[in-house]
Amino acid sequence: MRDSSTHIVYIKQSDLFLSLKMTVLGNSSIYHSWNADLQRFVQTGVKEGESGFLFLDGKDEVISNR
Repeated sequence: MRDSSTHIVYIKQSDLFLSLKMTVLGNSSIYHSWNADLQRFVQTGVKEGESGFLFLDGKDEVISNR
């Protein structure tokens, strides 16, 4: 049973690289958006007090944890 306050997203390596490129350039991406209140990028769809994880498809390690 999965906790409703935990958001898990499975992504391909190429999608992760494109997303990180957008973020490094200062733009929001499909996986990360700018939070003006916190002045930082946050995982899209993850609210304050919730946990968000990005898993690379085909890998078994967490690559991002909020």
